[in-house]
Amino acid sequence: VGGLWYPKGGMWRVARVLEDLAKEHGVTCRFGTPVRSILHDGKRAKGVETGAGERLDAELVVANADLMHVYRDLLPGLAMPFGMKRLKTCCSSQTYYWGFRKPVRSISHGHSVFLGADWKGGMDALSGNKPMPAQPHFYLNAPSRHDPSAGARGSDALMAVVPCSPLTRRAAKRESGRDPAPDDAARQRVRHAVLGRLSALEGRDLEK
Repeated sequence: VGGLWYPKGGMWRVARVLEDLAKEHGVTCRFGTPVRSILHDGKRAKGVETGAGERLDAELVVANADLMHVYRDLLPGLAMPFGMKRLKTCCSSQTYYWGFRKPVRSISHGHSVFLGADWKGGMDALSGNKPMPAQPHFYLNAPSRHDPSAGARGSDALMAVVPCSPLTRRAAKRESGRDPAPDDAARQRVRHAVLGRLSALEGRDLEK
């Protein structure tokens, strides 16, 4: 209804402005500090324990992570709300951020959707842990088309988002009985497929 809004400087600018506002109000920002668990007494959150084992007490905890992950992995000993276990998760994604020394002139719009030849296969790959087709569907964002500061002059930047199955490592472990290693080969196939399609459109090998 209101169109598409884009912050000058990109989404990173939003994060920086929020950080500046927080610091003005006396907030201490700690980055690169993973949280192992949310401390609670069963009814109320009391703080967090970091990956290093440090305890940080708090009157209020705001968790902006995926809700299923918060209940399943960050709240030990606390049962999920009734019905949550039956919920189906939406698709996940593989996201790539690429910088190019030369402009990708074949991409003229800031937002593009590329559909693979196998429409149904691409949709089926979003659930049930089915394999990705050789030509996956993906979304492409070219931020410099509406924000010149997104890339140095004469260069370019693209972000590709490829929807994929929501199967988690924990679910895969339950099904196979072992903790699976990340399937780098499968991820590389998706990456090559996206770059290959963009290269064909551009008329040059973008992967180089």
